[in-house]
Amino acid sequence: MREIVILAFFLSMVSCGNVSNNILKSELWHIIEIGGVLDFEKQPSIGFDIAESRITGNSGCNNFFGKLNIDKDKISFENVGATRMACPDMSTEDLFFKALDEISSYEIVDNVLHLYSLDGSIVMKLEQLLK
Repeated sequence: MREIVILAFFLSMVSCGNVSNNILKSELWHIIEIGGVLDFEKQPSIGFDIAESRITGNSGCNNFFGKLNIDKDKISFENVGATRMACPDMSTEDLFFKALDEISSYEIVDNVLHLYSLDGSIVMKLEQLLK
């Protein structure tokens, strides 16, 4: 009987798409790579709030926010806005926002979040911020 209850629970989680989504639930991730770039003056970050379908974070200069669309391994962002501070180096921010528009799917590989474009190339890699 216990096995049936566990199996039913697991199947309900998979059918709702919650197993993969729980990995991103309300967590902050540091961006360690954007399109092959590994060195940032200020490290960008993204916070995922699955319950509210929102993202927030810092693009390397400005804070940003937006709508999160996630379904199984598909992910995209809409209505992204940001503060408008002028920073000495805007290259990381420009790279970040361009990359954000290209993202269409994700997976976790060895505790690193990989965000992919439609053609399957890696757009960003992120590591979870340890609390």
